[in-house]
Amino acid sequence: MAASYDLFISYTQKDGEIAASLATQLHDVGVTCFMADRSILAAAEWEPTLREALRSSKKRSVINDAPVEGKPMGRRGGWGGVGTSKAK
Repeated sequence: MAASYDLFISYTQKDGEIAASLATQLHDVGVTCFMADRSILAAAEWEPTLREALRSSKKRSVINDAPVEGKPMGRRGGWGGVGTSKAK
């Protein structure tokens, strides 16, 4: 059975230190976090591992401080919504 997480942290490599600090602080108070750099084993396939982690996480957070013209909350795309719907 796959691990389950309290929080899936999505972040850009530029924001990796911020994400790591957040994950460490949350871990210290008992919140389990998924972070790709920490949670995916070297030999694992990234895409299926990310999908499963998204499915098994109770909450999701996006850290992206890069402004994008016309999108004040940062860039959207890539993994948006991947793995968030349940199969019927």
